[in-house]
Amino acid sequence: LALGGTYREEFFQTDLMRIQALYYDKGFVSVRVEQPIVRLASDRKSIYITIPVTEGVAYSVGDVMFGGDFRLSGLPEDEQVTEESLKSFITLQKGEVFSRTKLFEDIQRLTNAYKNRGYAYANVIPNSGTREADRLVDIEMVVEPGDPVYVERVDIRGNTRTRDKVIRRETRVYEGDLYAEYAIEATRARIFQLGYFETVEVTTLPGSSDEQIRVQI
Repeated sequence: LALGGTYREEFFQTDLMRIQALYYDKGFVSVRVEQPIVRLASDRKSIYITIPVTEGVAYSVGDVMFGGDFRLSGLPEDEQVTEESLKSFITLQKGEVFSRTKLFEDIQRLTNAYKNRGYAYANVIPNSGTREADRLVDIEMVVEPGDPVYVERVDIRGNTRTRDKVIRRETRVYEGDLYAEYAIEATRARIFQLGYFETVEVTTLPGSSDEQIRVQI
């Protein structure tokens, strides 16, 4: 809400979440943003809004660890996933101010690292715990990779501007290949760059078995 603007409750609730998110990104993991106190001004045309905030103390990043089935199996030696290799996807560094936004970005990078190896349904769950005396947040990234899946079929929908074969020339997702997230993104970008379409969506759907997936453009 802008000062002097019209009060709208739904916008103000969004503002409260933004305030809380700002504190989370500055290390205040236990911040409490309370419901506002609203007071009508004497002219009965304006209101005063007071937002009670209990900051707590700022925390830094402690230990960053990995759990779950993150090592995988059956991969060639040069493609093995190790704790050391996973650390290359982490931007949160020990000792720096904790940031929830950076944590979510790291989770996305880790998830994509598995999706690019064929684990289309990979999931990364952050388990965090605070050391109050040291003002540190320890983080464990628990990996649930699921099983590798292969592309069963690539379908094209909604194309009325050119022949389907023109679109298929630009795809980087091929039937029978191991699923790869980067190929999905590359396909979306290349088709959009043709200039025929205002929007291009590339989505995935369950295949005929758990080991297969359908890609719909």
